[in-house]
Formats: sequence, structure tokens, C-alpha cells
Amino acid sequence: MAEKRFHIASPAELASLADFAKDGKKTIERMISVWTAARRRKGDTRWDDSIYVGFCGTRKKRAEVVRFSAESEIVPVGTLQYNKALNWCEQHLRQVFD
Repeated sequence: MAEKRFHIASPAELASLADFAKDGKKTIERMISVWTAARRRKGDTRWDDSIYVGFCGTRKKRAEVVRFSAESEIVPVGTLQYNKALNWCEQHLRQVFD
């Protein structure tokens, strides 16, 4: 199966995905609070277009939240329960194709 990627557009969407966290839940929660505070102060932030969840459906299924840094580097944030997170993303998030 090919890789799927979904765009996380708001802190609320990330908070919903945090319920499916396997690893990095504290990091995800910290990111939610920083992102929420930045939105309150500035409105739009660079984080709005920088956070994604990717699903790799090879033999080792892997679901991971990542963000793009200011230098356009991919920074892993945490891993998710594959099936639960994939089902939620397919229903609530926009899939990204490139």
C-alpha cells in the first residue's frame, strides 16, 4: 500500500488525533498549546501549513505526526495507532497528494 498523508489545519484537529497517540503524546499536547497560543496572538501562523499525519502501509504499519520546521526539515512529533487514526483522518481531514 502506498503512503497516505493528511493535512492538520487546526489545533482542534491535532487534539482529536492526540487521543490515538502511542508515543509522543506529551509532545503533541505541548504543540497544541503553543499553536493555540500563537493563533490567539497572531491569527494565522506558519504552523497552519506545517503539520501533517502520514501513514505508511507496508508490512510494518506506521502512523506518524510530523511538522515542517522553518528550514523545511521534517520533524517527527509522535506516533499514532494506525487503524483508528487512519479511519478518523479519512473522515475529518483533507488528504494531500503530491
